[in-house]
Amino acid sequence: MRCALAVVAALAALSARPDDLDVARQALRDGLWEIARAHAEKASGDEARLVVLESHAREGEWKKCLEKLGEWGDPPGDRFVCHRAAALFGVGNAKAAASLLDSAKISDPGCRAFAAILRARISLEGGDPAAALAALSSSGAGGPEARMVEASARERLGARKAAEAIWRDVATSTNAPLPAAVAAAVKLGERAALEKVVSRDGPAAVKRAAALKLGVVKLKDAA
Repeated sequence: MRCALAVVAALAALSARPDDLDVARQALRDGLWEIARAHAEKASGDEARLVVLESHAREGEWKKCLEKLGEWGDPPGDRFVCHRAAALFGVGNAKAAASLLDSAKISDPGCRAFAAILRARISLEGGDPAAALAALSSSGAGGPEARMVEASARERLGARKAAEAIWRDVATSTNAPLPAAVAAAVKLGERAALEKVVSRDGPAAVKRAAALKLGVVKLKDAA
């Protein structure tokens, strides 16, 4: 009887284990890109593929993203289209990225917002900050990522104070994703904002740029 109960308990424990996709998603949230990929590649389906793409994107491995999409036969769907456009932009082919977005009929709200932000970044990269602001405004895209693009556009238009206000807001907001908060704090370069970001929970690798910038600021303050 005890043996039977032990077997049942062991089977229950195994069934309670998170599957590879769950582990991959958690690793992605924790900034453990290679672990996320390793587990996602053991899983199957579009969701697992999207984790693989996202992990490469977080590391700036845009060529890898394009290679993976090619291996999978360029799967359809709004999220895959957005990943391909981002990867094309990442490898320096802004024209192809813009053409893909213009031809795609994106219906997913999150992907539409992502596409608007990417279009704004493409305009910014092309030296047209006014067009970048117009792309954001017409789409209604919001959130920290959109605000960071807006800040860059305003800075290029000479509105440094407006850009600093956005960076300060994103850097000090606990609701902002850590990567966006780090980028904002580094751009702002203020000690208080850097300290707030560095003190947040999250992977040290994601916070590294802010920690290094904080060290430089402290050295200047001590001089």
